[in-house]
Amino acid sequence: MTLSDGRVVTGKYQCLDEHMNFILQGATERRVVRERAGVEGSVDRQEVRNLGLVMLPGKHMVKVEVKEIGKDPLEIRRAGRKEGAGVP
Repeated sequence: MTLSDGRVVTGKYQCLDEHMNFILQGATERRVVRERAGVEGSVDRQEVRNLGLVMLPGKHMVKVEVKEIGKDPLEIRRAGRKEGAGVP
């Protein structure tokens, strides 16, 4: 998820409320920090920090991307059973 100030936060989606606020578990924040480098101008470096469980306000969302889709629980149960055993 990209926020309005340029930060990118990744994590496992937990829920979404009526205000479009996202709850993420195991969240990590990445941001680019521009530092002065004397005569050459500036140098960009990336800062990363672990946030854990976070609520991201919907009003600050610029972009939301799905990087990986988890397996359907029914498919996981089917894969764990012998062929022909059926699924409850």
